[in-house]
Amino acid sequence: SHARVLTLLIEDLAGKNALKLSRLDAIAVSAGPGSYTGLRIGVSVAKGLCYGLNKPLIAVSTLKALAQGILLNHPAENSVLMPVIDAGRQEIYTALYKTNGGEIWEPAPVIVDSQLDERLSVFENIYMGGNAVDKCKELLHVKNVKFIENIFFDSRYMINLAEELTTQRCFENTAYFEPHYLKAFQSKKPG
Repeated sequence: SHARVLTLLIEDLAGKNALKLSRLDAIAVSAGPGSYTGLRIGVSVAKGLCYGLNKPLIAVSTLKALAQGILLNHPAENSVLMPVIDAGRQEIYTALYKTNGGEIWEPAPVIVDSQLDERLSVFENIYMGGNAVDKCKELLHVKNVKFIENIFFDSRYMINLAEELTTQRCFENTAYFEPHYLKAFQSKKPG
């Protein structure tokens, strides 16, 4: 349903805030990983706005933005931030970040098993948040992970990252940008 209503929601939001879209400096979009359909819809609308308004495109990592959400809600210096997005079955999309934003592990699909337990055990203090927290709680057995409930992706977590990318002039090629899916699409049989 987002495909039908996203542009209407944007128009409504702009109207309620007396914002002319032509006054924007750039258009930021969540780059992924995440839902294939959701990413395609979001990127398509963002590209359409960029072309229509002649604005640059900014792509913000969904995982990095989610890490910002963890940090904003549970500030903890000298900790590791671990955003987790459900990737189906026993997999998650994740990355590890320092509280200063530095990347420890690059974004990747990861199987939640004893090998992940072992890889995480070398860190002293990990704050985990995202829609795969329950899955990780059930399957991980390390003591150094603090599972943060009710931290889900929110576009507000993209703001500082998008501003930073705008300042650095880190714009995407609007014509060729594709979402960062991190793994190939696997279709499901209906029913």
